[in-house]
Amino acid sequence: MNLLKPARWLLFCAVLGGCAAVPKSSELQAYNPECLMDHESVQVPLISAPNSQWRVRVDVNGVPGIFILDTGADFTVITPQFARQAGVWDGAKAGRSIDRNGQPTKIKFAEITYLRMGEADYLMFYAPVLNLDHINRAMNTEVAGILGNNLLNKTAYQIDWNRNVLTLNSRSSKPPPDAIPISVRNNRVYFNALVNQHAAEFALDTGAYRSTLAKDELARLAIPAGKRSEIDAPEIDINSAQHLKQTQAELDSFQVGQIARTNYTMLTWDHNVLGMDLLAPWILTVDARRGWMSLSAPAP
Repeated sequence: MNLLKPARWLLFCAVLGGCAAVPKSSELQAYNPECLMDHESVQVPLISAPNSQWRVRVDVNGVPGIFILDTGADFTVITPQFARQAGVWDGAKAGRSIDRNGQPTKIKFAEITYLRMGEADYLMFYAPVLNLDHINRAMNTEVAGILGNNLLNKTAYQIDWNRNVLTLNSRSSKPPPDAIPISVRNNRVYFNALVNQHAAEFALDTGAYRSTLAKDELARLAIPAGKRSEIDAPEIDINSAQHLKQTQAELDSFQVGQIARTNYTMLTWDHNVLGMDLLAPWILTVDARRGWMSLSAPAP
């Protein structure tokens, strides 16, 4: 496996959005683990944290760590501190990355022999090693990494935010009548929503506490200046954590699946993201292999 070719990584957090990585298709196999489950269905406890963030405890090469559950992250990443604890730092491959500003930087790729989540094992894959100290400081937390879609999409999964439970299903199932069609590109899940009665593609991002609208969508959706305002909002990337002036837009309507909002405000950013402000009331089910997701109401 040649992991020394350039790869591009971006981590945005509003408080935490997703990693957008674009290794070439020929390199994807290096990040693609084998998944073994002893049972057809496995339940994994989730840890609720501030800012509508959920985390999960995993073992990497037998060493436990707390990871952010982030469907906005194309790939699973680990911190340098955790890479050393798990014994994968010294053997990590050197490579390069390009940040969101186009600046090259050195990066390591750690070989993970196995990652265990609940009773599911993910075997033999590489994880980029990224320093997340500024994220831990900004969020007053201590995480060992980010659990991304290269693991989550290996099975169908369901997230019940109210019960703090992630359920992994090895078998694909028939889409329910209210299923939302999805497409998967570079591991990320995309779907169509209606914004002001216009179709717009969004990415699923459980790592973002706020849903966002792409800046270039404002003109297409004819959102007038009177429905735009400036606020201070946190932005965290792989280099820094800071508060910036951000534009937020008031939408006349937003709809996807059972989510239907009117006069709803969204932050503007680089692309459209469905975040936890709209996901949290629902049970989220995703089957990337069959190309659907659903949002259902929790049981009383």
